[in-house]
Amino acid sequence: VSAKILNLDEHLKQENLENHATLNHSNELRVISSYLAGEKSDEFLEEETRGLDFKGNVRYFCPKCNVRYIEFKYLKTHLKECGNVHECQICQQKFKQKRTYTAHMKKKHEISASIFDNSSSPRNTLEFIFKSN
Repeated sequence: VSAKILNLDEHLKQENLENHATLNHSNELRVISSYLAGEKSDEFLEEETRGLDFKGNVRYFCPKCNVRYIEFKYLKTHLKECGNVHECQICQQKFKQKRTYTAHMKKKHEISASIFDNSSSPRNTLEFIFKSN
């Protein structure tokens, strides 16, 4: 009986989260989606994401995670990866940014970053070049 209550509780939490996202954040997600799909211009995105920080300085806010940037170009770079998860296929460690994932592969597993990309899996290919000791 307690397992059923736990499952119901988790279901209600998920449903509440989905309702909250739809009611409170659907516009922000539409802004990002339409921009990344090439339907909206840089000018549109810049206008939609511009805001002021607590000191009154202009900042550009990520509508997904609320990270702030001084310059719009940094937000544009961030948006391409925001929400993505890069998982190491060797040790299952997860990374939010591709550059930290690539650095991990190079440092921890000695896999050359020049040939490693997120689409290949070390378990499925022999194309990796390991550094010589």
